[in-house]
Amino acid sequence: MIVSKPSPAFQQQAAMPWLARFAESSSEKIRREPLSRTWRVRRQYRQELQRLMKVGPHMIADIGLKLEDARIETVKPFWQR
Repeated sequence: MIVSKPSPAFQQQAAMPWLARFAESSSEKIRREPLSRTWRVRRQYRQELQRLMKVGPHMIADIGLKLEDARIETVKPFWQR
């Protein structure tokens, strides 16, 4: 019986987590936005919620949120989901 040693490329690939191997071999890459853009969008959204609450609390209901949910959302830091 002949036992061959695995190639270094195979050993490196076997050491990688399954998800990382899948992401590298996937032909369809997911475009990810820069983190700074995501944070900026969250901050702007929360600032707009604060503005709507000052102008008129009834406007929060117009966009489909409860007033308490909007209050909770506005006090979160920009990095928190």
